[in-house]
Amino acid sequence: MGVYDGMGDIRITAQRREKVGKENSKKIRRAGFIPAVMYSGGKVHMHIQVRLSDMNKILKNGATKFEVEVDGKIYKVALKDVQIHPLTDQPIHFDFYVLSDN
Repeated sequence: MGVYDGMGDIRITAQRREKVGKENSKKIRRAGFIPAVMYSGGKVHMHIQVRLSDMNKILKNGATKFEVEVDGKIYKVALKDVQIHPLTDQPIHFDFYVLSDN
């Protein structure tokens, strides 16, 4: 679930994905999650899954920078890309850039 701390920052919780591919992505979506990739330094940093409900709140809010917590570690990210299903207009994949602390 999305978390708003006292500073107004948006934080969502994500889970690491070990399996990637079309079939696994379909299972993830049926469970209410959306597959995503976090990039750092131009390379894939981590494959994750995020709750559709959390991402819908972020998209509705217009936020482009927020925090993602994975395995207890917090990453500051920027939303790079959203892939939308052409028939349902629902998000089917997200790309995030991990921001440096600088």
